[in-house]
Amino acid sequence: MDRGLSVDYGPQLNALLWLLISLSGLFLFTRLYLKNCQNRGLWWDDWILLASWIALTAGAGLTTYVINLGYGKKFIPLTNVPYFGLPVKIFSSLMIIANLWGKTSFGVTLLRVPVRWMRICVWCILASLTLALTPSVVMVWAGCSSVGLAGRCVPIDISIRYNVFSCAYSAVVDVALALLPWKYLLNQEMSKKEKIGAMIAMSMGLFAGATAAAKATTIPMVSGSDARGSVPLVALGAAEAAVCIMAASIPILRALARGGTRGRVPRGSETGYPTNMTESGVRTAASLSLPIQVPPAGARQPEGRRNTNTPDSWGETLTTGSTETLGRKGDDDSSDEDTLERARQGVRVPLLVQSPFPESDDDDDDEEDEDACDGGDTCLCGKPAQEHPDHKWIATHACRRKFLGQVDMALFRDPNNFGMHTFTDHEAYGMVEVVENLLLDFVEADSNWREQWVVCETLSFFLQTDLAEALMGIDDSDSLNELIRLVGRTFLSMLALLERERRLAPDSEVKNLGLIMSLYIKLARDLHADDLLEEGKEETVELKAVNGSTTKYTFDLANFDEYILGYAERHGITVPGASQDEGFAEKLPIQAADDPWNTAEAFRAYEKDHGKADGLSQKPAIGGDKYDITTWTSAERSSASMNRRDPFSKKEIEALRLGLMLKFE
Repeated sequence: MDRGLSVDYGPQLNALLWLLISLSGLFLFTRLYLKNCQNRGLWWDDWILLASWIALTAGAGLTTYVINLGYGKKFIPLTNVPYFGLPVKIFSSLMIIANLWGKTSFGVTLLRVPVRWMRICVWCILASLTLALTPSVVMVWAGCSSVGLAGRCVPIDISIRYNVFSCAYSAVVDVALALLPWKYLLNQEMSKKEKIGAMIAMSMGLFAGATAAAKATTIPMVSGSDARGSVPLVALGAAEAAVCIMAASIPILRALARGGTRGRVPRGSETGYPTNMTESGVRTAASLSLPIQVPPAGARQPEGRRNTNTPDSWGETLTTGSTETLGRKGDDDSSDEDTLERARQGVRVPLLVQSPFPESDDDDDDEEDEDACDGGDTCLCGKPAQEHPDHKWIATHACRRKFLGQVDMALFRDPNNFGMHTFTDHEAYGMVEVVENLLLDFVEADSNWREQWVVCETLSFFLQTDLAEALMGIDDSDSLNELIRLVGRTFLSMLALLERERRLAPDSEVKNLGLIMSLYIKLARDLHADDLLEEGKEETVELKAVNGSTTKYTFDLANFDEYILGYAERHGITVPGASQDEGFAEKLPIQAADDPWNTAEAFRAYEKDHGKADGLSQKPAIGGDKYDITTWTSAERSSASMNRRDPFSKKEIEALRLGLMLKFE
């Protein structure tokens, strides 16, 4: 008797299945555990991946059942054959569904990437994959088998050919999803080592694609007389699903593990470049190092709508989880004149800060450790700029304070920081609110160009941080496009104002003029690279020259980086990192008597189109604190909390009731 006829592959298949279940479960539950440790809520990709693992486990359980009935042997005992039909159909369906959901989970993760074309591609891929695999599940139940559905079933040869196609397409999808993020990652400002690491992590799906391709070659074997012919198909089907789960977990595990070394880090972009801002030993997820050496910024405004955090604001700050109250308003011994002088100095005195992003692809971990910010103890942060004229990264004292205020405002608008879940884009709309509040600060400081410059500084740094990544991933790309256009227009109006004030010059008292211009240029070009800033929306305005004559001017704000370069060229200002090409100045408007960028009218139009009214009789308004968790009632927070309890302690709730502001650790 041929020894091969007596070989039983059932025990080997059983051991392989449960090894795959264990490995994929280890990756998945480590991911969920780290998210829980960092107070991050589970998103759709987590739940879909968990469902995929449950389907895979259930399928493995049924496979173990049929193995006990004799599956894995050349011939199945006739007495057990009647018990095979239903379990085999169910576990076959579950394996296909586990694979579909595993790939879908990774695709949903990619939907967080703030690139419109990539999101469209992902949606098309996921829809087509679902359409391709659904008939495979149907054929499991409608295929011709020993049950006997002659004339009312799908012939076995058709079923085999279609399943070979669906497996091959599944392999193509794995490769596409693995390579899709590469263009986005290549355009990111991160070190070469970080970039390669992220690309490798995002490309683990290639292994799932290889497994799917191998599985396609085993499908024709199921039509033979040997009952063991389908064993390789079952093994590779389970392997594909398990590899999908592990591949989908690795990028998130990488980001979570890096975040885990930094303590409680709010989510910005899990594929972004995570750096720190240090304030007296307190760590947050912002990417700009601006250590505080003055009393923290301002108390809540009387109307309770937003924290403007103006240069002369002082007040009470209560650290989250702490019982200490700092800087009570009214306890300061200084006079009003001293306070005003501090405010004036705040917008005039430039201080050294760190770059909000890595400037070289050659940065390695050792260099990062050497240059790490320690709040000004050994690094340059907070030192007077005049003592280090070669250091280009400078900001005003007031910008430093305002920036720190915006970091807190951003963190308060992320439900994940409080163990809460409201809706997917809560954080993104919260970032819109923060940016709109800054733009309102600019409008309210209309008579003070120095305060307006502080707002422009703060916006330029804030929009380069990881916190702003959520804004770029918002589901309403048209609103994002209009908001960024308004930001660009606001800065252009600032430059036009400085030009009218004769302060736009290489020796301007605005010491970081070229630096801030370069940050806005970088913002525009990054958004262009990600297809988030659409061209083709030209505007025409009538300008009145200083001599009284009028002329018409047409411009497209999608190119606000070119207009900024034009101002630099017109006035001989050096812009770090910008090309020295000429001709941009020719694209600028004439030096008009008023704002040539029609900013006031644009603000009114934006407020009309995107503002929200609390009541029928109220005008639509932008900004505010709708998404600020600290402004919600205790009942509202409790209803959105994962554990149905208010995330704030009684002391913190009382502090909020008294109008104090909480501050993140």
